[in-house]
Formats: sequence, structure tokens, C-alpha cells
Amino acid sequence: TELLGRSLETTSMRNQARWHANLSSSFIHTKSRRLRTLTAAAILLCCILWCKSAFVVPAPTSLHVKERHSPALWRRITCRAGEILAGLSRGDLQILLFENLDSDGDGRLNLAEMRRLAEYNGFEGTDEEWEDDFSFVCPQGGCDIARFCKLLNDDSEDGCFASDEDLREMITALPPMASGTKSGSMPTAVPSRNPPRPVGLDFFADERKAGLYGLPNGQWKEWDPVEGYTVRSPRVGTLARELEGCGFGSDATEAFSYLSEQIGAGGTFAQEASGTAEERLGRVLSLAGSGSSDAFWTTFKFDESKLSTEELEKLTLAPSGWKMDYSTIPRGYCMHILTAGRGNTATIFAGQELPLHRDVSNERPRRLCDTILAGITGRKRVIIFSPDEFPANSKKPRNVAYAESEKLQPLLGMSQDEAWMEMEKLASRQDVIGGVLNLEPGKFVFLPFGWWHAVRPIDDFS
Repeated sequence: TELLGRSLETTSMRNQARWHANLSSSFIHTKSRRLRTLTAAAILLCCILWCKSAFVVPAPTSLHVKERHSPALWRRITCRAGEILAGLSRGDLQILLFENLDSDGDGRLNLAEMRRLAEYNGFEGTDEEWEDDFSFVCPQGGCDIARFCKLLNDDSEDGCFASDEDLREMITALPPMASGTKSGSMPTAVPSRNPPRPVGLDFFADERKAGLYGLPNGQWKEWDPVEGYTVRSPRVGTLARELEGCGFGSDATEAFSYLSEQIGAGGTFAQEASGTAEERLGRVLSLAGSGSSDAFWTTFKFDESKLSTEELEKLTLAPSGWKMDYSTIPRGYCMHILTAGRGNTATIFAGQELPLHRDVSNERPRRLCDTILAGITGRKRVIIFSPDEFPANSKKPRNVAYAESEKLQPLLGMSQDEAWMEMEKLASRQDVIGGVLNLEPGKFVFLPFGWWHAVRPIDDFS
């Protein structure tokens, strides 16, 4: 009550008039014509006092009104943020974060306002680099609420996906701008939550100098459960268990039967943009063993929202020493990968300049991922390079910056099959830390974060 009273006392009559004038264009008007409040104080009012009322409360169109939100008041509001924000929908959280960032109240996030969010999520570049990134993310010179929500929901490499929990943390850490902050000026930097370490070429070069990358030519050590994923060079090992219903070396018919049962039971695989699980399985089935020259690869991502970590460990065949933990699992990376046919179009990430990549989380801030590839049926060929062999693309950190790599530039003009053979030769050179291996059924390879790799099938089905 005291908190609500303080907020309402600081609201002037002229602001109330402006609220009513803006209601018709406000993007927070819901289909039921009840306005969802954006201030934490008014949210508390709706949720606790008037949750069963038929009255419509006029809501402010932005959180940045300086008369209402002094820093001291916002600190008092955020003391209750956990219980308040926990009851909000994803859409409300996105709007609330947008309003916190929109310091000039024009309904669009400008260069400085978006940079505040970027720095919180780990951006450490120069002004010029940020201008370049901003123009890529916001090509229209600003980010309105529709574009903002689209970015936060996009889990692709071009998006800025944030989970509901991420949104709550950002709302709390990025309050409305303090009174007196000049519109368009750069706000005081906000400390990042769990800030990622810088892992550029210098970082990886130091690891090489420290002898952490082992020997060249693929002389990898065996996986040690005690070391687990703390090591910085690849490891190989033997899987201790099989998939129930699809043992190592199963043929395509047995694999299809297993997947069909999983799909029919429901709750195992998540919905993907490339169609339903049934459609993807049907396409692989139509190609496998057909003698067609076509080839195809696809994924069956596990529905992490419905599976326990124990179930994920069984489905991914996680070896001893690799403990599944939802706090560290990058969203959408636990999956089966199926291939039908051979060659370029069955190569993982075919269609890029080269299929060479490293695994990067879809959530922001982008984080490099440790990876385990486990063979179930069919064989795959894997090319591996150390993290410091090539510079990364600053826009798409999953990919190599080919224009800056003297070793890879000559491969870009070749056919995909020729380029693959040249990559194998390059990975086997004495002056390169890398290697080539066959991933057999029942075997696995561990790739620490940052290690470049490319994967394509050897057999007609894998």
C-alpha cells in the first residue's frame, strides 16, 4: 500500500491527461480492452487489488516518466520485482523491458538505447562496431515494439532470443533511465549478469601456447570422466549404453521404427520450423535406400520443456562425466541428426560457403558450446581444427571469417566436394592442430567450446 501510494502521489494531473490522450494508440491495449499496466506499481495494483474487478484502470504508456520514477522509487519497486514479474506473461515482460529502455519515449529504441541492452548482454565493442551491429539488427534506424518482440522471440543466429527468466533479470537490471539523463546519450554501463569471458583469437592463442590443445594430426586422448568437459582439446570414447529400441549398428528400418514410436508417444521432440517430425522422417525414409542421387539431412530436437535431465541423458547417450544441467544446456541443441544419401547436401550446414562451424548458443549473450557427437547407426566423417586456426565472423560467430583466412580463401572457388577434400588435407598438415576421424556407431567425440568442425555422412543412412 505504501509503495502504491508513493507512486500515485508522484503522478501529476498533466501526466494523467496525457495518458488518456495516448490510450487509443497504445500497444498495451489487450483484445479484451483491459489495459495492462507497465509500471511495477500499477502491475501490483491490477494483480493484487483489482484482479477480479470489471473496471478499466487508465495505464501510463511508458515507464520513463521522470516524475513517477526516481531511482530511489525504482529500487523500492525492484525489491518486490520477483513476485510481481513472476505473474506476467511473456508479452507483458517484453513490453516492460522495451519501456524501460525507451528513455526518450518516442516508441522506438535508438542507437544508444539498444546499446544499453547489448552491453548488459556482453557487447564490448567500439562505437563503430556497435553502429555496424545496430544497423544489422535494426535496418530501419530504430527498433519499434514489434521488431523488438520479434528479435526476443527469434532463436536463430540473427535473433536476440531471451527466455522469460532472462527477460525478468533484464527488467530488474535495466530500470528506466535516471532523471536528467540526456536523450540519446550513452547511459552508465550496467554490470552484465554472469558476464562471458572474451574468447577471441588472442584468448585461444594463449591456450595454444600453454599446451592445452594437444598434438597435431588428430592424436586425441581418451575421454576421462574425472576430467569431463574441463579439458580444452578433443577427446574420443566408447558409449556405455544404447538407445532403447535402436542399438548401435541398427539398419535404417530399425531406426525409422524407433523414431516413429517416439513421435507417436509424443513429448519427446519439439516443434521445428522445418515441418513436423512426421514430415521430416517421411522425407528421410523416401530417400534412404531408394538409389536416388538426392541427399538430405535433418534434426529431431528434443523438447527440453517436457523432458527431465535424466531423460535427456538417456536420449543423448551422455557419457559418464557429462552431467545434464538445465542451467547450462543451450536451448535447442539436444537432438538426433539424421542423414539420407551422401555428398554435399547431406553434409551438416551444407549451403554455407564451407560447412565448417563451431557451436554457439541461440540465446543472448552468444556463448560458445561444448559438444559431444555420438554415433548410433551409420558412419560420419568429422574434420576438426583448433579454435585459433581461423578468425570468427563478427556478425555470425558460428562461422569462419573467410575473407580473413589465408588458409581457407583458396577453397571458396572450389566445388563443395573438392573443398571438403582440401579441408581434410589441411587438417592433417604438420603445422596445423586438427585432424580427421570416422565417427563409428557406439563411439563419440567430445569437442570443447571454440573448436571448428565439419560433419558429413560416409554411409547412405546415418
